[in-house]
Amino acid sequence: MASSFRSEFSVDGLEDPLTLIDSSINFNQSTDRKGRASAGVRSGLIQVSILGNDRGVLANWASDPLAVKSGWIIYRDQKGGTLQRVEFKDAYCVQYHETFRVGDAIAAYSIQLGMTARQVIIDGNVHDNMWMDWKMGA
Repeated sequence: MASSFRSEFSVDGLEDPLTLIDSSINFNQSTDRKGRASAGVRSGLIQVSILGNDRGVLANWASDPLAVKSGWIIYRDQKGGTLQRVEFKDAYCVQYHETFRVGDAIAAYSIQLGMTARQVIIDGNVHDNMWMDWKMGA
């Protein structure tokens, strides 16, 4: 069955956006024993599964513990209109996994990433993780 959505993923260094096949973004907040919020909101892992050849850009990012990249995810409707735009700033790639499946006509080669970002922006709503001592590579 065809999807009613299309989505694209890009980060610094990619020549063209890659097709996004799966994603999840979460925010969380600690609670006390009564269930009340007891700490600030934190953005957690941004997880994506993508198709296409990234020419090694993502593997290089994942293998460099000091590398940060900014990028975006766009979810589109059937007509190509933007349903939602997610941007991430100064992100580390903290998980990387390549999958190859013989005979899979749709997703024979895919890459799964886990990223943590200093800042996440969803449709213009900014969430900053306030990495107060953050410096690229620090």
